Amino acid sequence: MSADDDILADFLIESEELIGSLGQQILDLEQTPDDAGLLNAVFRSFHTVKGGAGFLDLTAVVALCHEAEDLCNGLRNGKLTLSPEMVDALSAAVDHLQQQHADLSAGNPAQPAEPALLEQLRGFARGAAAPSAGVDLDALNTEDDFEALLDQMHAKGEAQQASPASPVASEEDEFEALLDQMHGVTPPAPPAAPVTAAVQPAPGTPAPSRPAERPAVEASIRVETGRLDAVMNLVGELVLARNHLKTLSRALARDGMPEEVGKVSGRLDRVTTELQNAVMKMRMQAIRKVFSRFPKIVRDLARSLGKDVRLELVGEDTELDKNLVEALADPLIHLVRNSVDHGIEMPEKRRAAGKAEQGVVRLSARQEGDDIVILIEDDGGGIDANVLRAKAIERGVLEQDEAARMDAQDCFRIIFMPGFSTRDAVSDVSGRGVGMDVVKTRIDSLNGQINIDSTVGEGTCMELRVPLTLAILASLMVRAGARIFAVPLSGVDDVLMFDPNLVTTVDGRRVYMVDGQPLPLLVLGMWCGETDTMPERSHLILMRNGSDRFGVVVDSVIGREEVVIKPLGPPLGELAGFSGATVTGDGRVALILDPVSLSRLLRERAMIE
Repeated sequence: MSADDDILADFLIESEELIGSLGQQILDLEQTPDDAGLLNAVFRSFHTVKGGAGFLDLTAVVALCHEAEDLCNGLRNGKLTLSPEMVDALSAAVDHLQQQHADLSAGNPAQPAEPALLEQLRGFARGAAAPSAGVDLDALNTEDDFEALLDQMHAKGEAQQASPASPVASEEDEFEALLDQMHGVTPPAPPAAPVTAAVQPAPGTPAPSRPAERPAVEASIRVETGRLDAVMNLVGELVLARNHLKTLSRALARDGMPEEVGKVSGRLDRVTTELQNAVMKMRMQAIRKVFSRFPKIVRDLARSLGKDVRLELVGEDTELDKNLVEALADPLIHLVRNSVDHGIEMPEKRRAAGKAEQGVVRLSARQEGDDIVILIEDDGGGIDANVLRAKAIERGVLEQDEAARMDAQDCFRIIFMPGFSTRDAVSDVSGRGVGMDVVKTRIDSLNGQINIDSTVGEGTCMELRVPLTLAILASLMVRAGARIFAVPLSGVDDVLMFDPNLVTTVDGRRVYMVDGQPLPLLVLGMWCGETDTMPERSHLILMRNGSDRFGVVVDSVIGREEVVIKPLGPPLGELAGFSGATVTGDGRVALILDPVSLSRLLRERAMIE
């Protein structure tokens, strides 16, 4: 990698956080337009990105940031008053900045912003009666120019002392940023929170000299994700070795193993567990990285639909695996947009129903054991299960008799069927019958679950449940015939003694009666060809995939174990009913059951019994 590539990589890392925070800052500014500190932060973010882009000769990025910076400067000088249209323009600028950042990250040139957007920003900025107070660094070609700039800034500072409301601290910061940029140093990112105005010295009191600043000790380092993945893989292998050693220790204990060997085994077990937790924490990221993009998404969508919607964010500090944070972005965008579009009613309809005109969408996250639970709730019109049932029959998705047997939860699952939409007309937002089935598929691929609960007239709650990490899986180890299988604990509801007398047949499908309810049944040993008869003394594992429940019959339950997931290569990768494999404590290979595909196979009556 060349020096220029290194600099570009640093610029992309530093600008990503700045651009990511800009959207929220602009929305906050719309609510508190008089917040000088927040306005300074928005201005400085555009200014800093512009400075770094200028150093790298990224003209398209510079041009866009320059226009947005001019508009922010007019607002800072009090010559302009923030309007919703200005917020729209600044938000559009942030959207295009994000696209330019994505282009550069992919190794492509940044595409220029639309001329209409640049002209719109320029037009708003022209509303200022005074010229822009921003500093054009390109014009500072001589020492005389720099001295003139110092004089100008000194005069400006005196004028600001006469005005208590002016942000003096921001001028000091701007001067420091100017010096840094002239020496080829990209200014540091601004604080996202409002800054406190500097205390003015009493008249005649000499200004205190600035203490010499010592370079801060670097408290963190950047590590490539690939290196973390490699360490995680090694920890996974260590976990497998630990499990094998524990199995050997139990066997040796029966033969009179020396006490010291048991102590060493126990110490290795503790150290391995601590190392595993430490490496997992290194890969953890706050879900704030995903949540921070939604205030802007909700605002823009609500304005386009003519709705008034408030977004509430809860649990932004909840941490989960970095790969999961990135993988959840698209499904959550679909679900939040769906809540605003389908869930929240128009203001006049809400008013007629006795509700506040402003609808509320609540996005929250919390940790429950080894899972992360994300809720998308709205106080909209809710989902009518009968309407869904009728639509499904009308569009040929379900047969009449099949739909008649469905309860409310079954009807809610219709939403996730491919090609299904409740909209009669296609819009820019929805109606094409794509989106929700993609969400379900994506969540399933993450070993997660999605559930819907809704009440007509009150609102809807969509629950996502995903594991903390995709690398290590808490499992229930079971035996069927001579084979060992791993069952993800996240999909296990209960373990019961199996009673053959409770097995019956409904619609040609084998079911097991639990509390008077028939559950689809899979006899694992028969399905895998280990036996051709129903076991008489065995266990029944009650499993759940969303609202689907079914039973799996196994010969015996070995116990709980944390397993390292290994993908199944070709041709086993397409093997239905399994999500991967692992190595057991005694060195054997065990297949990992996939509750999602098992549930689908049972529902489609495609199970081999």
